[in-house]
Amino acid sequence: MFSIIKKHVTRKALAIITAILIVIATILLYQNLVQTQSNQEIDESLEKKLAELFVKTIIYCNKTKEDMLKSYYRIPHIIPLTRKEILELLTQYSNLEITLFIPENFPFTNASQTPKLQQILWRAFRSYYTIANDTLIAYNTSRELEEIMPVIAKSLSYLAKCDVENGINEYLKIEPKLTKIIDNLNKIYYDLSSINEETLLSEEHRKTIQEAINTTSKILTSLTKYKQIMTLIKNNPEKYKQICLYAHDQLDNITQDAQQLLWKLANMLQNLSNLGSATNDLNAFIDTINNALYKETTILNNQGNQGSNQQGQGSNQPNQNTSPSGGSGAGYHNLTETD
Repeated sequence: MFSIIKKHVTRKALAIITAILIVIATILLYQNLVQTQSNQEIDESLEKKLAELFVKTIIYCNKTKEDMLKSYYRIPHIIPLTRKEILELLTQYSNLEITLFIPENFPFTNASQTPKLQQILWRAFRSYYTIANDTLIAYNTSRELEEIMPVIAKSLSYLAKCDVENGINEYLKIEPKLTKIIDNLNKIYYDLSSINEETLLSEEHRKTIQEAINTTSKILTSLTKYKQIMTLIKNNPEKYKQICLYAHDQLDNITQDAQQLLWKLANMLQNLSNLGSATNDLNAFIDTINNALYKETTILNNQGNQGSNQQGQGSNQPNQNTSPSGGSGAGYHNLTETD
């Protein structure tokens, strides 16, 4: 009798326990379903927000690239963006980085446990954030280019006319700002060139970034060469004065030190044919150097021919001068040295 009752109680208790477990399991499944649906809604909302942010970043990048180029050439234009707009863009990135793109709240960093789409978004976020930061640098650089380009033109104009003192003084006015611009352009170029193109979400975005890289490289290369030339002349004002007077037929010859400076300047000017709005003044300066170079090369060639004629007549005197293309001659052996 007791055995029957005991079995009955045991079955009843088991049924109750089973029922309770079923209820608990149902609750847990429901909670998981709700949580999954919520996560999907968050993901979809985030993906849309990121897509809009990335597109805006590329638009801003393109506008600041155009702005920088027009400032370099001093082409009148309306500034397409305000600094406030770019700062607001960066604030959006900063907020997302703080609230989402950290391991605690946004587990995109663990590739082994992260869906493919989330990995793509994580890598893209970092790339576009870099572009957004460089957009602000490009915006600031555009304003600074507008200030220094007329001064660059004046410095070269003075030097082409042998007014060395004023040419150097004009350069000294902008030297610190020019150094800052070159540093910033270097940063933009390095940042954008380091971006993995596969992290950008469209071919159009990749094209825009490549155009920004090309524009940055073009301006950076020209300004860097200009600074090198001006630094050399600043350190050798009297030698350059000789070169300029010689080029304008106001001096019959130049010293060996001035010859060395002439070869260095000629070497630096190779492949430099554009300097934005200062290009015309650059060309006048290049003409001055080329005139001096032509005269000096002609003299060296004539001396070389005379030496050859003397040897042909049985002279035992060695020829001390050769043309620059021969790698020797007055000053040419120091072509790559800097003062």
